[in-house]
Amino acid sequence: MAANPQDSLAQTLALSALEFLLNQVLTSDPLGRERLAQLDGTVIRVRVEKPDEVIFLLMHADGIEVLTEFDGYVNVRVRGELGALLEWWLVPNSAETANNRLRVLGPDDTLQLLQDTISDFSLWALVRNWLDNFVRLDDILALLKREDSRWHPLLNDLPETVQQLSAEVAQQRLQHEDLSDEVARFKAFTIKERRKDMSYALLALVCFGLSFAFWERLFSISPWLAPVEQATATLLLGILLLLSRLLFGRRHF
Repeated sequence: MAANPQDSLAQTLALSALEFLLNQVLTSDPLGRERLAQLDGTVIRVRVEKPDEVIFLLMHADGIEVLTEFDGYVNVRVRGELGALLEWWLVPNSAETANNRLRVLGPDDTLQLLQDTISDFSLWALVRNWLDNFVRLDDILALLKREDSRWHPLLNDLPETVQQLSAEVAQQRLQHEDLSDEVARFKAFTIKERRKDMSYALLALVCFGLSFAFWERLFSISPWLAPVEQATATLLLGILLLLSRLLFGRRHF
């Protein structure tokens, strides 16, 4: 099935933007260019979960190349959810925290160099420099205070509001994880109970089949019991199996 042209265009634009940002962060600083030279030839495969996506980062001495397909040798493999990856790249000095939710495989020396590079040259540095160069927050605050003093106390509370919002988002994430675990347990419980239902139903059908065979005098298992008695016994056994499962065997989650 052909890919959606709009999705392909959006993916191309997103990868191009990522490549531009990474190169801007690393090539604009002498230490960043030195790190690129040390990582020259390194290939990093990044497997994103939720949504599922795979990209390759080719490290060169003069920059980084972002690809969606690569057939050569991969030095470092990174796998995790999109949120953890963004935290790893965007938030300064958060590599150790994000790594707790990421799976990173590769040579120890390369991983250490990569982690140091991400900690020192996160994408947040580029955003912060852009804000410093093009957005004069002090001037904006002064203008808002002069034009409408009601804005000033609201903006003063903005950091606390953002911190509170971050705590609420973290709480919601924990609740979502708990709900996911609960759904997984309920699914496992349902599968287990369904298998028990099928087992009891199968045994009851076997009993009903034997009852019919005894009634028709196709064979007998006891010389001391008449065929009718054997048919009645197996029929009652099948009914008891079904009733015992329906009345006593089913448990609520």
